[in-house]
Amino acid sequence: MPGSSPPTSGSTSSRYPWLRDELHRMMEDCVRSARSMIFDLDYLSPGIIHALSVLLDDAVLCSTRSLQAPGLLSTLSDLKDWCRIAVGYAPQGIASHVARFLKACAGSISMGAVCRRHLPYHGAFASITTTMHLPIEDFQGHPLVWIGHADSYLLLAPQHGGRLVRWVHRGQDILYWPDAADWSCPAKVRGGNPLLFPFAGRHFVKGKPGQWRDSQGKVHSLALHGFARDLPFEVSAINGRASIRMTLRDSGATCAGYPFAFVFEAIYALLPDGLEVTLRTINTGTQRLPCYPGHHFYFALPHSQRAAASLALPRTERLRQRSDGSPMCAEPGEPTYRLDDPRLQDALHAFRANPSATLAIPGRKIRFELNQPGSAPWHAVTTWSETETADFYCVEPWVGLPDAIHHGLGLRWIEPGQRESAVCRLRVTSDLLALAKVRSDDEVPPT
Repeated sequence: MPGSSPPTSGSTSSRYPWLRDELHRMMEDCVRSARSMIFDLDYLSPGIIHALSVLLDDAVLCSTRSLQAPGLLSTLSDLKDWCRIAVGYAPQGIASHVARFLKACAGSISMGAVCRRHLPYHGAFASITTTMHLPIEDFQGHPLVWIGHADSYLLLAPQHGGRLVRWVHRGQDILYWPDAADWSCPAKVRGGNPLLFPFAGRHFVKGKPGQWRDSQGKVHSLALHGFARDLPFEVSAINGRASIRMTLRDSGATCAGYPFAFVFEAIYALLPDGLEVTLRTINTGTQRLPCYPGHHFYFALPHSQRAAASLALPRTERLRQRSDGSPMCAEPGEPTYRLDDPRLQDALHAFRANPSATLAIPGRKIRFELNQPGSAPWHAVTTWSETETADFYCVEPWVGLPDAIHHGLGLRWIEPGQRESAVCRLRVTSDLLALAKVRSDDEVPPT
């Protein structure tokens, strides 16, 4: 890695007194998570449980040793080898939780932990609060912020639009991210969860897309889904085990298309059974501001399983957007759709009852709880996928319909000095038997 390398002399504890304590704390956290998962799997034999417990005890013991930095890296490498051996007789995911964590520890020692002391590798985070201790993990050659636990965690790119890149829940990837992502333009990557602000969707003036007219009649240019996904966020607060708050403020890059003073915050908080995301808009100016933010979750779903997946909704009206931006006449929505139903493509589902949705895919269900106390109302969810063969499906909670700045459906106005939050909870439940069948089917060679 350019600009940094592990120190070759001096003890870890003397040169970086915080490092050993941090490693030990994180290791204990990892072990607690892995150990609880081991004992939850009642089909394991006592011998395997004992062997894995010994492995975890050894991991904690090694993390407390006073070692030279090269020796520490060597020990972590040995531990990864032990974990790889354990995978041979442990269910997939148990020992690999420890292995993944150890890899992150080794990376944090050689790259993140030392480089957070303002070495060149950390230059990509120039816009992030530099005095904050950020847990960094290398992903596809890029430094991302890591929060969570061994088997449930988030990887985020604050410097790339505050993008949630990866969400792993109990060892399973919930969101899609392409293996060959184009990091030269992350805002265009199909994956993760792009943040939509100040307006979700397309907006038009006299049939011309990418424009909106303010209350004084002035026309402004604004890209599809707004500008947030293209701009760097700051990390304004973080709890490495549970939550992160990322902040975008008005600037020269925002005022031309959106002439308002604001603070926009995205707060991700891990839950035992899922994730809570808060989109908070604060009016720091002297005039009221319009907004209707939203999410663009790319859920991982192999296209071969799309016919076996479904979306359940409360009472809704299904509609689309006309080419001039106005909404088409709504028709009653269905209570359940198969995801291969062509009526879902680029459809808006406006809530007429308590806002919620349940995405059921082979192996798991994801329930959207959109009626949180104190939250701004969610007006709709949008359903979309790029092609019939894309290995993702988007279910997107939006505060307002596209072009709401002109027709008003879901448009929010925030007065000077006021703030408003839109809170979305995603609860994940797993069907282990169905998941095992899916994996078994995936392993069957083609005939």
